Amino acid sequence: PHWDNEKVEWWFGDATKSLTMLPKEYFGSFDMVLVDLSETVMSLTVTKELDVMNALSLLLKPDGIMLKNELYFKVMSDIFEHTLQYWYYDVPTICSQSMVIGSNSINFVRHENLTDHNVDNLLIGPPDYDKHFELYHDYAWHPDNRKKNCNREDDELEKVPLSQSNSPGIMMVVEAENTSMTIHSINEMKELLTKTLTDEGFNIMSTFVPEIDDEDNVVIVVMEEGYVVSHYWPDYKYCGLDIYLWSSFAK
Repeated sequence: PHWDNEKVEWWFGDATKSLTMLPKEYFGSFDMVLVDLSETVMSLTVTKELDVMNALSLLLKPDGIMLKNELYFKVMSDIFEHTLQYWYYDVPTICSQSMVIGSNSINFVRHENLTDHNVDNLLIGPPDYDKHFELYHDYAWHPDNRKKNCNREDDELEKVPLSQSNSPGIMMVVEAENTSMTIHSINEMKELLTKTLTDEGFNIMSTFVPEIDDEDNVVIVVMEEGYVVSHYWPDYKYCGLDIYLWSSFAK
């Protein structure tokens, strides 16, 4: 899963909720969006106005491309200006595989768009126009679809609600064993925790150290974006963190 690659981010959970938690700067910034979601998830809505596919399409740059496996030609042709469905035949086990790609700028049937990127692969060799276009099955051009994503006066998405009815949130449980850093007092733990959170851009509102009879050393840090509960057992070099966020999820 490339945990060590700083370019890779993993967002776990319900896709319809995760889409509402992505940073605003992500939208309109992606060259390609690859979608492999179940039929159940694809039928769900992200907001009152957007289903999953429409919401994912907003992540693309103006010349970006979305790809979805299986039979989604009609759905994607209602979103993008250019939509193409192509088929791979003689696929082991499943016999054939359909793919649908959509874009608001790229005309997929133009020969000059076939580019050799010098990427080694097992399925498709160097560009061969005859073999390449043999895969094409359906194509649609709907120039008016591009206007669907334009903001309009009194657009529901642009309205700021007077009261908050609901909000997404994230809870993460982190266990650190055999910690290398030695902390001798609960105050050291509090200072370390507040400094780390501040360095990451969180806004600290208050800290609290409850009185506990056992060996559990607890520090609670309340932030504008959520709160963190730390449990530390110095004799065991163990620290547990309960992290709750209701905003600034990307941090």
